Amino acid sequence: MNSMGKYSNLIKYLDLFPNDNFGKWFVDIEGDGTFERPYQFPHVMYSELVNEFIHDVHNCADQIGLNDYVEILKRHSIEWGSKSMSGADVTQLSADVICALLLGAVRAEKFCDGALLGFFEDGSIQRWLNELKIKAEGEKMSCIRIDDLLRIPASEATNVKVKFNQNNGTEDPMDLYLKNPEIVNCQWLFWRNKQRYFNVGQIAICLLKLSYDTWLLTTIKRVTEELGVVNGINYKGEEIAEYSQYFGRVIIKYHKTAQTQGMFYNTVCDELEVLEVLPNVFDGDEFPGYDKVRLSYMQLQSIIERQKKSWIAALENQKAVYLITDKSNGKLYVGSATSDNGMLLTRWSNYAENGHGGNVELKKLVAEKGFDYIKQNFQYSILENYNARVDDHVILDRESWWKETLQSRTFGYNDN
Repeated sequence: MNSMGKYSNLIKYLDLFPNDNFGKWFVDIEGDGTFERPYQFPHVMYSELVNEFIHDVHNCADQIGLNDYVEILKRHSIEWGSKSMSGADVTQLSADVICALLLGAVRAEKFCDGALLGFFEDGSIQRWLNELKIKAEGEKMSCIRIDDLLRIPASEATNVKVKFNQNNGTEDPMDLYLKNPEIVNCQWLFWRNKQRYFNVGQIAICLLKLSYDTWLLTTIKRVTEELGVVNGINYKGEEIAEYSQYFGRVIIKYHKTAQTQGMFYNTVCDELEVLEVLPNVFDGDEFPGYDKVRLSYMQLQSIIERQKKSWIAALENQKAVYLITDKSNGKLYVGSATSDNGMLLTRWSNYAENGHGGNVELKKLVAEKGFDYIKQNFQYSILENYNARVDDHVILDRESWWKETLQSRTFGYNDN
């Protein structure tokens, strides 16, 4: 597919939008707060054309693998907000980054009524689409492959293997990498069960799964010694200095279908496309939106310890009803974050610190099974989120409703 083709469903709107009114605000003047006629919050009723555009933006984002638009914008010094996005110099951005702007504008509507309309009214959407057309027309067909960076000699290519590291059902290596890269670059790269992945003298390339078909290059080592270990670290290796500038910075696109973790470099190098070279070493995903939060304990701890800015900003002034899931037995704990107990960031920081956050049943669990049990099995998500102005009693009522709905008092860890 040519580059114009993958953006054509968006570029077509340049000819369609001039005759459209985009949408208009709906303000309820008929509701009286009764059951029959409840109040409706003000919201924008978008035109049919804009709703089609929203659908096409999501389709384009899926097609080009644009899942982490907030992180992509941040890498180009653009914050996910109307002022920063509208003021961005799109002439300096690639087509995919412009698509990230479009997706960011569409997604903003989910969190702030009228946000998308604002981008239409100030001319940002039209300006971005116009630049997208220019970029698409001039974008070259060829893409950069990993070997364009590494330039491994043909005589050496058959002596190179790639190890693909991803969640094994027990641990997610990304959590471990963010805590300590050497856990992945040594233990995960050189671990042996029954199968031997490497021989002494071979070059080992370590890739770590980021998403469905994107991978992070974390290290490249030459194998110096085999230790004869089964079910343990079986090799020693030395990092190859000439490639060190790429470690933790190169994002690779590759759709892996084979079950095996280790592959010879010369069989896959033509399919390993360089999506991006980050300006700095990768340090974790940005905040994905309240409706997409699902964290392991290790991820939560890493966010709190490293004070990830987008997460801290999203959680520190937010009231919420949240859910803790014990993945070992399915038991649930429903909790709330209000102004009385320090909002969501404070509540979750307490869990990261001691595992129980002061909750009676969770304290008993930690005392009985230990803190490591929490670290291995607990998952944190958000059921409902509210801004700081919402009365605490609303949150507490919703917390009680969720406890009853999920039966967490009877079958879970709630004791009240």
